Amino acid sequence: FDMEQKLRQMIKESMIAKSKNKTFETECRYATLKNILDAAQKSAKEKQVAVTDSMIIDAAKKEIKQANDLLSYCKDNDAKASEVRFSISVAQELLPDMISKEQIEAFVISYQGDRNIGNIMKELKAKYGDALDCKLASQVIKANI
Repeated sequence: FDMEQKLRQMIKESMIAKSKNKTFETECRYATLKNILDAAQKSAKEKQVAVTDSMIIDAAKKEIKQANDLLSYCKDNDAKASEVRFSISVAQELLPDMISKEQIEAFVISYQGDRNIGNIMKELKAKYGDALDCKLASQVIKANI
């Protein structure tokens, strides 16, 4: 059962929920999932390939990043902030479990190749794929070489 089918199923369920019960959560969940699917489909169309799980995960990560940027402009207690936080939680449901800082450190410390950020990052991506937080990995690498 691939990620795109899972995402489409989640969108279908959230559409049904939204039509039955127009609440803040149902509308926000639907909008967030739809944005992610649209972004993944756009990426696939540009590359002239079918939508992949990685494209959906990348779209979810971008959605989270944009939402976090937006959150920095919101006042903590306003309605927009809680909407953005909810949107982030919906997008995070699509992400795989990310590897920990400790796992990245252990890899970097035991890495035997050329101690160059690019090479280490390439190896980390090859080993962990979508479960790697590249920003965190970059910080850990810089602190350990």
